[in-house]
Amino acid sequence: MLNLLTATVITFAAFLALIAIHEFAHAAAATHHGLVVKRIKAGNGWGLNFTLGGVDHRLGWFPWSGQCLIEGLDRAPAKTRLVTAAAGPAASAATAAALYLAYLAGDAELMLSLSASSLMFAGFNLLPIRGLDGHVMLKAWRERKTCGST
Repeated sequence: MLNLLTATVITFAAFLALIAIHEFAHAAAATHHGLVVKRIKAGNGWGLNFTLGGVDHRLGWFPWSGQCLIEGLDRAPAKTRLVTAAAGPAASAATAAALYLAYLAGDAELMLSLSASSLMFAGFNLLPIRGLDGHVMLKAWRERKTCGST
C-alpha cells in the first residue's frame, strides 16, 4: 500500500497529465485548422517553463487548470472555433474510456479513479460558462446557426 505522500504525488502527476492531454487536443485541432498556438499551460504555481516549436509550455505543480492560448481563435470561422473547443472535452472523454479499459484489463483502482476524474473533467468543461469550452462551443454554434452555415 502506498504511503500518503507517494499517493498524493502520483495523483497530482496523473491529474496534470489529464489536463495536458486536454490542452494538447485543443492545440492539435487549432494547428490542423491553420491557427497558431502561442502557449500551453497545465497546472498552477511554480513549475517548469520551456519553449518547444515556437510554443511556450508551462507545467505548474498544482493540477487546477489549463489553458491553450491560440492566436486568432476569436476571429476564426465558427466551425473552427467549435471544433477546436470541442477537441479538449473529446480528448478527456476518450482518455476516460481508455483508462476504464485499462482498469478492466488490470483491475487497478487508480485507473478507475482517473477514468472517472477524466470523464467529470470533460463534462465540467462542456458547461456553457464563460472561460470553459462549453461557452466557446455554444457561441460558435449559435453563430453558425445565425449565419446560416452548416
